[in-house]
Amino acid sequence: MSRLAAGLSKIGVLQGERVAVLARNSHGFAALRFALARLGAVLVPINFIPPPSAVAALLRLGRGVLLLPLPRGRF
Repeated sequence: MSRLAAGLSKIGVLQGERVAVLARNSHGFAALRFALARLGAVLVPINFIPPPSAVAALLRLGRGVLLLPLPRGRF
């Protein structure tokens, strides 16, 4: 988790910021959740099933500063 948190910090994720994650439940999702918590950032989980227009609306409502789509399979 420390390396992932450091990488997120390096790309500019700050304490209190919201990071939207478009992903299924996975080990990678769990690792990202803990890394964001370590930074004090807020996870905004977005389900992968809705159409793009619904995802866009969720992003606006969640005020995320970054969208991280996690690929299927291994993290």
